[in-house]
Amino acid sequence: MGISYHPALPAAEARGLPILSFRMARLFNEFLDRYIAWQGAKRQARFWTLILIFLGAVILALPYYFAVRGFILSAVLFAGFYFAVCRCLEASGRASHLAVNVNILYHHLAGKLEAGFCEHGSRCRCVEVFRLYVAKEYHIDFNKGSV
Repeated sequence: MGISYHPALPAAEARGLPILSFRMARLFNEFLDRYIAWQGAKRQARFWTLILIFLGAVILALPYYFAVRGFILSAVLFAGFYFAVCRCLEASGRASHLAVNVNILYHHLAGKLEAGFCEHGSRCRCVEVFRLYVAKEYHIDFNKGSV
């Protein structure tokens, strides 16, 4: 049997998290990394959608303003439109895949928060402090049903 090597994950102190459990910190770091990637993928999908709208409007307007050359330019721009559609679909698919991952991790993390994650034997405010910290720092509310 070989030895499994996993690089050290950022500790809870690295991000200033008020978490006592290493497993909870690792779960939250994974959630936060996917959440940030999802936000970027959504921005990229919106960008390509705007590019498609702009190219489509230009393709439709060129023949109206320029008779012969407009059709030629529209045909050339249509090839660019095709590649932009491919990129938009790719970005949209990545964003929807990350959305599913983020929602699964969100519900897993919310379940951990409901059950409590610290090793204290008595009642404590660790979960409330964590929820307030995440809401303040990352604008993610764990009191709602979804991200």
